Formats: sequence, C-alpha cells, structure tokens
Amino acid sequence: MENSRRKIGRTQISTSKESQEESQEPKGCAPTSDCGTTLQDLPSQLIMEILSWLPMKTIFSCKCVCKLWQGLLLDPHLINLHLSRAPISLLLRTIQKNRKPRMLHLFDLQGNNIDCRGSRIKLKKKSNLPDAEFGFVNSCNGLLCLCEPGKKDPIYVCNPILGEYITLPKVKKDVKVVGAGFGFSLETKEYKVVQVLRIMGTDPITREIYDHYEAEIYVLGTGSWRSIGKVMYNINAGFYFNTFVNGALHWEVMEHNTPDFIRAFDFGSEKFRAVPAPSAFVRSEKEFIDYMRFGVLLGCLSISDSGESDHVDIWVMNEYGIKESWTKNFVITNLVFERHHLDYYQPIMILDSGEILILLNEGSLLSYDPREEVFNYLSTYGVRSKFQAIAHIPSFISLRDVAKGENLKEADW
Repeated sequence: MENSRRKIGRTQISTSKESQEESQEPKGCAPTSDCGTTLQDLPSQLIMEILSWLPMKTIFSCKCVCKLWQGLLLDPHLINLHLSRAPISLLLRTIQKNRKPRMLHLFDLQGNNIDCRGSRIKLKKKSNLPDAEFGFVNSCNGLLCLCEPGKKDPIYVCNPILGEYITLPKVKKDVKVVGAGFGFSLETKEYKVVQVLRIMGTDPITREIYDHYEAEIYVLGTGSWRSIGKVMYNINAGFYFNTFVNGALHWEVMEHNTPDFIRAFDFGSEKFRAVPAPSAFVRSEKEFIDYMRFGVLLGCLSISDSGESDHVDIWVMNEYGIKESWTKNFVITNLVFERHHLDYYQPIMILDSGEILILLNEGSLLSYDPREEVFNYLSTYGVRSKFQAIAHIPSFISLRDVAKGENLKEADW
C-alpha cells in the first residue's frame, strides 16, 4: 500500500555476541610512555579527570585492568564527575510471553554511533536481575526502578552496570500496588521510591465499604515504608515514561475535563501537585484517547501527542513550570504506518545528530530525521521479541552505599 510506509530506511544496533568481545582487554596495571612515566606516577585527580571523559565501553575495559583502576572507578569523586558528563544511553528489556525478563541490553549512543555494532556495552550475562516479573518504572542517576503494578512481587531498584539490585519490603496482603515512581531529592541527597496503594474493604463496625488511594515513601537505606497520607489520584504507571525532571516525576490524569491534566510528585517536598499544560492543547478534541506519552528531551519535560490519525506533535516545556514556555517543537506528518488507535510514538531521546530516537509501540525502534522527514528502522541483533526501551544514563553509583547494603544482591566484578 502506497501510504503504509514512506521514506523508510534501515540501519542496525547490534546485540550480537561478536560485538561483546571485539577488543582485547588491556593487560598490566601501569602502562608506560616513551619517557618511562607510568600511569601510577600521575596524580589521582588527573587520572580521574581523564577517566571521567571516556566512553562507557572504554571504562568497562579499564575496570578490568587491575585493582588500582577498579578502586579509582569506585571513588566517590569520579562517580559524581562521570555522572555529570555521561551521555544518555539506551536500555532495552525484552518482553517474552510466559518468560521472566532476565536480560538487559545497553547501547552507548555517544556521538552518531547509533548504527555501529560496537555501540553495545557488555553487561553481566544475567545482569543479576530479580527472578520475577517486572517492567521499567523509570531511571534516575544510573539507578533503575523495576515494578509490575498489580502483581504480588515487590519493587526493586537496580544498577544494571554494576549488577546490583535491592528488594524493597512487600506491602500488606490486603492492599494492591497500583503505581510507583523513583527519584532523587536534591535537598536531602536521598533516593526515594513512592508507591500508591489502593485500599479497599469493609469497616468492621459501620459495615461501610471503603475504596481509596494512599501513598507511601521509601527512602533507600531506611528499611521501611512511611505513609504520606491519602491521595486523590493514582500514578498512572502505564502512561509515563522516564519522566523524572526537576526533582519530580510526571504523568497524565485520565479525567478529560481536567484543564491541568499533568500531575507530578516532588521527591523533595514529598507532595503531589499539578503542572501547567500547553494552552493550545485541547484533549477533548482528539481523535484517539490513549494517545499521550510523557518523556524528557534535552532535560525538558515533553509530551508526544498521537491524538490525530495523520500526524504526531511533540511538545516541550522549555522553562519548567512556566505554562507559556510550552512549544510544539516537532510535527511529524510522514508516519511509518497508517495510524491505528492503539499505536503510539514514544520519543526516547534526541541524538547528537539531531535525529529523534523513537519507540513505536513495543516492537520497533526508529530514528527520525526532522530535516529530511525520514524514518529509519533500527535493527537490534539478538532481540527477536517485543521490548521496552528507556533512556538511561549509566553510572557507577553503588547501592551498597546508597541503600547501605540492605537486601543487596550483587555480581562479582
């Protein structure tokens, strides 16, 4: 069909075994220069400055050189320095029916490296992931929150680079986790998980039926959940995507008559609040109802609006909290397929080339060039099933330090 595909190219991201072992790991602990100076002769601050600029894949090789280098990579100063400079990477989780997810795929997208086999970063074979069903919740400073709302499994926080994860305490048997989020408080320097519980039952005295939402906070390292009271609405876990920006997590309220339909949870104040939406955005006029996907593009809150059948709009809030700062940065009219009401286009990140990396539904990864108005399919070798993709900044922040080692499981380096 003429309209079914337009200007579609094809490139590749590799997850093949060959790309995992394409280079020899350096031997020895102290490389020397022609003048006889070894790396150990350099000041440690200078070594850390050099290491902080290296691509993640190179740092992976460096940690295998010797204990000295491994120790440097665990130094708090280098960890923070590297985090401040680390480029955004792409993290994939395969979705296979009747099988638990046990493999993550990480791609270094520094520069214009998206079509290079070497973009794949070798992780632990099993990434030491929890043996349970889970989906991505969101990523923050290299730590990843995993949860499957509605299931009996607990919430997990992991660092896929270090092969670490912790298991948070389960909720009571008579309540249900319906939403969760993960973030960092700049004020207290604490990592926190918020969960929304649906409380249903019958009052034993009045026999009245009750049904309401309550929110709880878990500060990593404290060992217990803390109630922050009743809330009027749920965190829509299925409708937000890596939306942690400006210290808060964001999602859409599903009531269509609500003018400010964007809600946020601030991890500093531990409060829910409304965020101003674009003035020109009228949800009631949309052709499709399940059409919005929230995200973060270039550090700004964004909305991908697939509410019309012939185009997708991408809105960006250029100044956080300022209603007038919303701008429609991209209008994509050259869609890959004729729109179906269940299709969604989820922007993941803007690459250095200016192309937009987009997840189409749960099985296709695309790059879109707004100048040429061209889509490219991105083939992922080794990933033959549907997958979930998320923008992720890898880091060496250890849960041993952040969570004080509570319920920690880790892989050996």
